[in-house]
Amino acid sequence: MDCKLTGYEFRTLQVTLSPGEKFYAEKGTLIYLESGIDKTLQTSSSSLSSIFKSKLSGESIFLIEYENKSNQPKRLSFASKAGILPIKLVGERFLCRRGAFIASTNKVEFGLGFSVKGAMGGISFLQKIEGTATVFIDSIGSPITLNLAQNETIEVDENHLLALQGISENQISANWSLSNMLHGEGISLLQISGPGIVHISPTVLM
Repeated sequence: MDCKLTGYEFRTLQVTLSPGEKFYAEKGTLIYLESGIDKTLQTSSSSLSSIFKSKLSGESIFLIEYENKSNQPKRLSFASKAGILPIKLVGERFLCRRGAFIASTNKVEFGLGFSVKGAMGGISFLQKIEGTATVFIDSIGSPITLNLAQNETIEVDENHLLALQGISENQISANWSLSNMLHGEGISLLQISGPGIVHISPTVLM
């Protein structure tokens, strides 16, 4: 399988599937596909409770499975709202903004990430993705990626938080301060502690 991102401001995902290979994507993201690729509608999770959590996290109940049934490489292409950020997961948990998932090289499990402390900072439900795959998520602009060490902490405006890799819900809390408003921010900022990777959008995400 070959996956390439093309474009600058509005990026697209170009995928080439070898015979027998499969690819999974959110409904409504396909731009085109070549003949020889079969489409199958699948549920996004394996159980009713997981499907319910998936829906709450902003994900569709269904995914589309694309399989190359021909004996030659075939191409297909997917779009995002603006940009696309690829994240490689190896059996780990990944948290991102609700509805940010676009596609993945293998089928992944969707769930709900919830942080009570994070809710106090303006963000509560996050989309939880687990599995081993390269996952492609929606991103506006070129993301800022920070690799936090153990006990290293940053504060982030919730409207700029894109994704968290290797970071659990209990590593997220709210830092309330009236001085935040005086500096032009909201009354609280999200406080995120390492270890783990934080992906931040330079553009406000609404």
